[in-house]
Amino acid sequence: MRKSLLIAVMFVVLASQLVLSADTTLSVDYVIADESIRPGSETTITFTLTNPSSSVDITSIKAYFSGGSDLEISPTQITLGGLDATRTKDVAIVVKAKSGTGISNLNARFTYYAPTQKIANVNVPMEVKQLPTIQVLGTEYDRVPGPGSAIKLNLTLKNNGDGSADDIQVELGESDAFVAETNDAYVDSLIAHGVVDVPFEIT
Repeated sequence: MRKSLLIAVMFVVLASQLVLSADTTLSVDYVIADESIRPGSETTITFTLTNPSSSVDITSIKAYFSGGSDLEISPTQITLGGLDATRTKDVAIVVKAKSGTGISNLNARFTYYAPTQKIANVNVPMEVKQLPTIQVLGTEYDRVPGPGSAIKLNLTLKNNGDGSADDIQVELGESDAFVAETNDAYVDSLIAHGVVDVPFEIT
């Protein structure tokens, strides 16, 4: 009788310990809609929350989003409720790059109970790039233009963006004073912040 009672008590204690030790941790992954964004533009970040446990539910999930002064985030906090065992849930936010270029970091913090209170922090690095913009730095003639003389005109172009500019078409406007052998030129590629000279022959 004592042995049976002892076994029963030990079983109850063991069962209680198993219940108290039942635990899970929220898994968080994310996907950024755009590989990079430019100043003034927006992108969407989708977070996928997963409860990997087969028996423990996650409750009272809240999300908080923050970044530097160069990022505008909407919304900055969301109440997500619970997440049953083995289930997933998506949450999306919109992020706008205000100014500047380089890597901007967004922090996502998720608080929840499983069954005790826990916190999951996720850092999201975002690349902000200036799109390719072509600037004409200057023009140069190989000699002083004169009536009937053939001269070479050189246009100097610069790519002010953070990415390569490809398939650049340069076209001269019509003029009563000059006639060009060809009015257009083609530049295959110009690297970020690169400079290139584009020659024309005119009379």
